[in-house]
Amino acid sequence: MQKTLSPSALGLAGHESEMLELALTFGFQAVEQDMAEFAGRVKLHDLAYAKRLLASARLPVGIFALPFRLDVEEVQFRRGLEKLREQGPLAVEVGCRTCVTTLAPGHETRPYHENFELHRQRLTEVCGVLEPAGIRLGVGFRGTVSARKGKALEFIHSLDALATLAKMVGAPNLGPVFDVWETFVSGGSVEELGGLSPAEIVAVYLSDLPDEVDPAAATERDRLLPRSAGRIPSAAALAGLAAGGYAGPVIPRAHPSQLRGLRRDQIAQRAAAALDALEREAGVGPAAKPLAATSTE
Repeated sequence: MQKTLSPSALGLAGHESEMLELALTFGFQAVEQDMAEFAGRVKLHDLAYAKRLLASARLPVGIFALPFRLDVEEVQFRRGLEKLREQGPLAVEVGCRTCVTTLAPGHETRPYHENFELHRQRLTEVCGVLEPAGIRLGVGFRGTVSARKGKALEFIHSLDALATLAKMVGAPNLGPVFDVWETFVSGGSVEELGGLSPAEIVAVYLSDLPDEVDPAAATERDRLLPRSAGRIPSAAALAGLAAGGYAGPVIPRAHPSQLRGLRRDQIAQRAAAALDALEREAGVGPAAKPLAATSTE
């Protein structure tokens, strides 16, 4: 598994050199890259100049975000595809083979079946752009009731429904993003991974939920760093993923409000320590001990 520092998942901001320093200091194996910013540097200078910091750090890029939402108007979608055609090859140049995006859980005017078909067609096109570069697309969902509030027409908001969409697309480089927090608050089973094969999963996000919060009433502000409360069995999820051979990005995620008052280095340190501890508990990290043994302590 690839321990990945995602500034966007932790509310971190700063220069690329600062994010790389955090990643190196706390033992991350990859970083997230803003590919729009990177492409701009390539245009302004050249590829060698744009990738000089990554090259000196010897860290690959673990993930980059799809540069547009899938439910945008057609003109915006076409423009987004052009950006993706530019960014895909650049991502490969910095060692990245994973692109991620998240579905909106509803729409104002588009019924479920029409929205499903639109996403099926667009995901097919997006995967067709990424496949020649050898890049996989990971698609996530938003599972909270609050995320759907105010939406006239609901859309995909569970791991099972997301997996169904991915199978209907049928692209070999498409798969779900497994976000343990979204799965938990949507009523899914973290231990069973929603019936998915680890080989299907493109990226993994780990978080926790406060003990006092009802999953049905959770909001994004209730997203804690993994292992903060011990409520979501992330170690069991990692053990299942490892047993199935999953080797992709594993990304700690928390809402910025839960990290208020902490410096960037403190946030990165706590996120890294949480991942390390979970890996040891799952029996998949350095000096790991079997998960069964930890559960009886």
